[in-house]
Amino acid sequence: MSVPRHIVGICGGSGSGKTTLVKLLYEKLSATNSISLLSLDNYYKEIHLQEKDVIGNVNFDLPTALHEEHLIQDLRLLKQGIIVEREEYTFNVDVETPTLVQIKPAD
Repeated sequence: MSVPRHIVGICGGSGSGKTTLVKLLYEKLSATNSISLLSLDNYYKEIHLQEKDVIGNVNFDLPTALHEEHLIQDLRLLKQGIIVEREEYTFNVDVETPTLVQIKPAD
């Protein structure tokens, strides 16, 4: 019988400590393979696909800034125990080559 996998999202405003909290949780739980870490950053759409505000600035805080369908698909795969591969987001810096990140499901 397989153990059910759960998804926990950590959210909050800029500078609220999300990354610090996640790093601490990961340090405590990663040795037991009971946690996998997925960064929402890796689901941002490319800069040319981003919506702009009324003065022409790209707004990465809009829900439309993300490849929502890729995120949902990857979360489903992880829940099923399937490894996910995703290109690391390079913050739209053209000179950087994205690294392929492998996300293993928690045991």
